[in-house]
Amino acid sequence: MFSKCAGPYGRLGPARYRPTPLTIEQLPPIDYVLVSHNHYDHLDAVSVEAIAAANPDAVWFVPLGLRVP
Repeated sequence: MFSKCAGPYGRLGPARYRPTPLTIEQLPPIDYVLVSHNHYDHLDAVSVEAIAAANPDAVWFVPLGLRVP
């Protein structure tokens, strides 16, 4: 999770205590993304969309029923 708050709308929810250790742009190229479940405290739409945009060829493995709205 790279957002400042853990919540459904980006600004609602608990705020992070510490900054992220690096930005999405600083991550190495990503080949695979494994998502075990969807909780706002470690998986938010803004981060997912940014990771997908930065790594368009990455393969995503997600549980059935979890989709982008």
